[in-house]
Amino acid sequence: MQKDLWNEDGVDDIIRYIAQQHEDNQSEIETLNLENITLRKELQLLKSIVVNLDRKVTQQASEIVDLRGRSMRDNILIHNLAEEDNEDLNAKVRQLISDHLKLDVSFIRIHRNGPRMPGNKPRTITGKLCEFKDKDQIFTSQRALREMDKKENKEKSTLPFYITPQTPVQINESRR
Repeated sequence: MQKDLWNEDGVDDIIRYIAQQHEDNQSEIETLNLENITLRKELQLLKSIVVNLDRKVTQQASEIVDLRGRSMRDNILIHNLAEEDNEDLNAKVRQLISDHLKLDVSFIRIHRNGPRMPGNKPRTITGKLCEFKDKDQIFTSQRALREMDKKENKEKSTLPFYITPQTPVQINESRR
């Protein structure tokens, strides 16, 4: 029994080895705990930074949508107006609005959007009006003409096109 306890590779050496392992493990656990506490603090700091950045991005996106909406304030979109080669949209659209809606409007600029469509589908036209009041008059006249067409039981509108306001997609989605 004496030999088993105190000799080389005896129980005494095994107990000392286990005690040393325990001390090493204990110091490693303490080091890991301190490192864990430090990492948790850094994670909290990073979370707060991300939250602040997210708020800033949301605010900037909102400001961009607002600026886009303001820049489009005087714009109208004209749909389903047949395309012609070498067309003068400024004169053509002004004349059509004058003929059908009985309004005299002028544009700062007017153009068709995007490349030509396959087939004969006309591209949408974007027009920036010189005066904002013209936009309201166009929509009022267009609405009155539609109502008159309904009263006369016309299945198709007498307008060869229809006009809508141009607004950013985000504003349309928030209105819905």
